[in-house]
Amino acid sequence: MNTSVPLVLMGYLNPILQFGMDRFLAEANHVGVKHVVLPDLSIEIYERSYKEIFDHYGVTPCFLVTPKTSDDRIRKAARLSEKGFVYLVSTNVTTGSQHLTTLNLQERYRQVKSICGATPVIMGFGIRDKATFEAATVDVDGAIIGSAFIQALVSGKEEEFLAQLKPSK
Repeated sequence: MNTSVPLVLMGYLNPILQFGMDRFLAEANHVGVKHVVLPDLSIEIYERSYKEIFDHYGVTPCFLVTPKTSDDRIRKAARLSEKGFVYLVSTNVTTGSQHLTTLNLQERYRQVKSICGATPVIMGFGIRDKATFEAATVDVDGAIIGSAFIQALVSGKEEEFLAQLKPSK
């Protein structure tokens, strides 16, 4: 694939292990995947078992942190994700559920961004439309709309969904 947009895959570790980590990363690299988000891949397991192979194929894991993650762990996630981004989970709710007000979390979002330094921080979970996207990106570098976009795809309304995300003129 020939694209200037960095491709990011999100999934889970077990299917990748069944496919074969080496094979998966080789294929991912071959098709232009630059980053992977694997919520169940811990920093410790990554460093102990997979860092060398990820480095070999040039694929960067993007680790998840939450507002409750310790500052030291956030620093470590930022260092290991520096070629990609840190995925900041906005709340403790399940993805795709109703977005909770995050006003009380905004200061922590700014702290996480500061702790990550030059590593971009992208927020996810509960971001479902233009309003929640704009609110999320006040304090971090970007946001991920996952479940809401998948729902639009399933219902055949992806064009309308993307159109409502465009900035107002």
